[in-house]
Amino acid sequence: MSYRAENITNGRKVVAVSNTALAIAPSARSQVVFITALPGNSTYIVVGGTGLVFSPATSTTGKILYAGDSITIEIDDVSKIFINGTANDGVTFAYTS
Repeated sequence: MSYRAENITNGRKVVAVSNTALAIAPSARSQVVFITALPGNSTYIVVGGTGLVFSPATSTTGKILYAGDSITIEIDDVSKIFINGTANDGVTFAYTS
């Protein structure tokens, strides 16, 4: 893939309360978002839209990322991407605009 961007922004988002979905960043124009699960995560983390569910025993929804796994998402606003998982697990991210 090739992207032509004017800016790149990066950050880190960690789940504060287990099984509570949260946006990875505030609203910001984006073209593509690169997300990587933190290498020290205790279990998998899920990435997706609103209503994302993390429940290892039953009804997980979204894209599962194990420690160190990555995903690339083309989207117009980075705030539309959510994570969910175990408290203190998280992701790093970078997005272009």
